[in-house]
Amino acid sequence: MKKMHLFFAFAFFLGIIEMLYFYPILTNRMAVHFNAFGMADGWGTKDHFFLTMETVFALLVVLFGALPLLLQRMPVSLINMPNKDYWLAPERKDQTMDWLIDQLLFVGAMALLLLDGFLYLCFHANFSENPIMQPEWLWGMIIVFFSVNIVSILYLIRSFRRPHN
Repeated sequence: MKKMHLFFAFAFFLGIIEMLYFYPILTNRMAVHFNAFGMADGWGTKDHFFLTMETVFALLVVLFGALPLLLQRMPVSLINMPNKDYWLAPERKDQTMDWLIDQLLFVGAMALLLLDGFLYLCFHANFSENPIMQPEWLWGMIIVFFSVNIVSILYLIRSFRRPHN
């Protein structure tokens, strides 16, 4: 199994383990929404929160798990990338597809890890009487997520320049 498949699976199973661990120890009424400063501003039931988070989690897994399968079967005419004719030529197509699939799985894993981090901060906040999500961690995770995605996009553009020779 490739490294990115393992990384994606790790992020997926981390979220499942996290939810299985915290579900039985949280109270039924919990803070489910926090403002930009980490202060709780929305409350709900534990069951509704977990159902919502499991749905979001499942959508991310299906989206990023299915995209690589769709990409492999998609006609070249529907793929939008720099220098497509060169990189998707028959002699390079398999290697290019492997690289693109790795990138999709990487972005998917990062999205799952971001959700895992949000869940942990939310669960941790709910163990105090006045739930506060640590804003420095919240914003730090968001900044890291977007920074990694920007670097990924730049790397994609740079990687698919046409070789000079």
